[in-house]
Order: sequence, then structure tokens, then C-alpha cells
Amino acid sequence: MSQLVLEIKNEMVKERFMWLLQHFKKDELEIISEIQSQDNQAWSDEYIKQNWRQLIKTSTMLPSYEDSEQYREDYGQYLLEKYK
Repeated sequence: MSQLVLEIKNEMVKERFMWLLQHFKKDELEIISEIQSQDNQAWSDEYIKQNWRQLIKTSTMLPSYEDSEQYREDYGQYLLEKYK
């Protein structure tokens, strides 16, 4: 299995590309998620603190990551760096 992450800056190109991808569904291509982002968006510490679970769930990491020991270590490291 492979995953591909794309950043499409033109909405028209995105619509055409999504239309094209729909034709590959029968070949076992699955669109897992579509994330809308704003250009040059800087997330504040407050935003990350309130939405960190959703940010992790929508990232390219494996779904089992949230339940793993590595996740707890990474989040602990994030908190240590934040509150130095």
C-alpha cells in the first residue's frame, strides 16, 4: 500500500484532478481524506493545544499512532519544548 500527499494550489486543477481520480476507484484507489488549508497559516500554541488530536488524526501518520507509546513520547517532547 502507498499513500500520496499533494498540495494543489489552484482550485480548478484540484476539481479536475479529483474528477480524474474518481475513475480509478474500481482499481482500488481510495481517497482517504481531503484537507483544506490556508496559505501560510501559522498555528498558535493555543490552537494546537485545543486541536492537537484532530491535527494528528488528519496527518499522514498511521491511525494506530494515537494509541502507541511513540505518540505519548512525541507529545511529551512537544510539551517539554513548549514549556522550557
